[in-house]
Amino acid sequence: MMRALSASIVVLFLVGACSEFRVTGRDPVPPADPPERLPDAQGEPPSDWNACASGFLGRYFNLEATHPDLGLLAPEDPETVDWFDDERIAFSRYDPSLEFGENWWPVDNGIDGDPEQFAVQWTAWLRVRSNTSVDVLLGAADDAWVWIGDERVATQTDSEVLMPEVYTISLRPGVYPVEVRYAHRLATSAGLRFRVVGGETELCYPEFDEQ
Repeated sequence: MMRALSASIVVLFLVGACSEFRVTGRDPVPPADPPERLPDAQGEPPSDWNACASGFLGRYFNLEATHPDLGLLAPEDPETVDWFDDERIAFSRYDPSLEFGENWWPVDNGIDGDPEQFAVQWTAWLRVRSNTSVDVLLGAADDAWVWIGDERVATQTDSEVLMPEVYTISLRPGVYPVEVRYAHRLATSAGLRFRVVGGETELCYPEFDEQ
């Protein structure tokens, strides 16, 4: 059986007349699906720290204005609220840095209250070469939480304005997952600043299986 050609040729044989050839193009290519949500947003540490991309995977979530938890004080543990649940995700993207000043409104899907209520989860990997003190800067309006490894190392919640603070932690040599969570609920403006400002460290974007 002959293989199907990329462009089909239909030949119509007409009695007592010349043959007519009609060429039809291939079916239109459907639009690409949006990137799939990653089953594990943390991924793996980079295989080559000397050539890794510096930055974070950001997963952005939309929160409707009528959500009953938005007017409460921020939870001590953001896992106790559903702001970061997969069904609320709007999109994922690479963020080379987490320097978002005031009046930052990245999520607008047209739901009630957009673009004012949203949440973000960022993940990356940090390598520490020796016993060291690491300084991280964090500022948020309204809420932010930071983990390095299994330890929550910085929290700034229920803040009306962006006022960064420096937090110092002691780390042993090794590779650590980094997670930053942010929620904007009540503050007049939205904004976040986070970066590592002291210590001999490297921070890299996660690696993911290509499957």
